[in-house]
Amino acid sequence: MFIAANIDHLEPAGAARATGPQGPQGEQGAPGAAEGAFSSSGFFAGTPLGPNYTEIGRMTLNPGKWLVWAMATLANYKPNEWVPVGCNLGTTVNPDQERGFADLGALGRGGDTQRMSIPEAIDVQVPTAVTLGCFANVSDPNVQAFHVQFSAVLVDQLEVTRTSQP
Repeated sequence: MFIAANIDHLEPAGAARATGPQGPQGEQGAPGAAEGAFSSSGFFAGTPLGPNYTEIGRMTLNPGKWLVWAMATLANYKPNEWVPVGCNLGTTVNPDQERGFADLGALGRGGDTQRMSIPEAIDVQVPTAVTLGCFANVSDPNVQAFHVQFSAVLVDQLEVTRTSQP
């Protein structure tokens, strides 16, 4: 590459110069808002499930946009019967927002105890309880839900897409 020094004479470009010293570090910005919540029933507290919806856990959240995960261990104590189980995660206003399903195997035959995890995005304007409820889809279930846990993280921005809903 050539640089024109004047119209009558052309000279090659000079060597690149070293960079100067780094400037001072700027001031630290304000810390971002962070809030979280966690709740656990403990490992041994159990709730029997019936054929109808049974609330097995709840946690109250402050106003804001939250990502929530609810988890529960489900155990079938019927020795000769598989039991389909459904769980719903939602709020006291809309308890059926997100769902999870499991087919629990017969006692002692594998799959009789399973851990279910359901995530949900929640945007609330007032303190609101998040609920997890389950049902065993047989007429006479012998299913226990235990070790129910909720984890929640407050987020600044939240965009939710549910492709299965209009």
